[in-house]
Amino acid sequence: MEVPRHTCSQTYAKYTKYEFFLVPFYKSVEGPPSNSQSAQTLEDVPSAPPDNLYVEILSKTSAAIYWSSPPPQHINGGLKGYLLQVYDNSSNLHSNVTTNSTTTVVTLKNLTAGVLYKARAEAFTQAGVGPSTSFVSLLIDPHLVGASDSGLSRRSSSLHTMVQQPWFIAVLGSFLFLLLSIFLVAVFFRRRLAWKKALGVQINVPLHKTEGIRGVNSCETLWINQTLNSSHASNANSLSESKLLENQIPPWSTIITVIIWSSSRYEVSQYGSQ
Repeated sequence: MEVPRHTCSQTYAKYTKYEFFLVPFYKSVEGPPSNSQSAQTLEDVPSAPPDNLYVEILSKTSAAIYWSSPPPQHINGGLKGYLLQVYDNSSNLHSNVTTNSTTTVVTLKNLTAGVLYKARAEAFTQAGVGPSTSFVSLLIDPHLVGASDSGLSRRSSSLHTMVQQPWFIAVLGSFLFLLLSIFLVAVFFRRRLAWKKALGVQINVPLHKTEGIRGVNSCETLWINQTLNSSHASNANSLSESKLLENQIPPWSTIITVIIWSSSRYEVSQYGSQ
């Protein structure tokens, strides 16, 4: 019995690997899938030219041409390299350079100042060469000073353009604001910590018990001489206040200390003795 053969025709991407398998079904019921088979479509020429072709003047007789590879989905195979063609203002071929797939810059020498050149690039695979880029112009100014000045001028111009962008100004302002905020928070917490330490030292000062006048009991009475010298009384008050502050007397304790100074004598009379 001959098994009927079925074919399925569909358009697939170039140089792409696919995996195929079959799933039988009857109405809404599906059966187990078959074993899978892998296949890859054939290689083809690139369907897009290289990207970002531009020129940089190096000196009065030289220039550099830069480019980047085509988008990956348009290479259509294994990239082998690039073709660079340079024409003068008479449409004569000045340079025809072939590079490998990793080289994306070529330096041109022996150029003539004041002559307008045109350059284009192409990418190629094993299957052939892809489309060309648009021509870029190359004109060396006869009054050009040199390579270093040209390169510096180009980089300075690029930097100046970037600095003027609104997104750059916004990012720079946000960064400076963040640094200022961090600095102010750090200063605040540092001063707060120092204040807490100072307050803790004042609270933890040990309290000393005040010493009363020894030898005087609760029954004793001190008679104040009416001829006290005013200067000695002032000194006594100052000494008493200094002793109270030094000993950190708490406000809830009540201690009455009477010190009687006399330039000549003091009298102490005990209650009940004559």
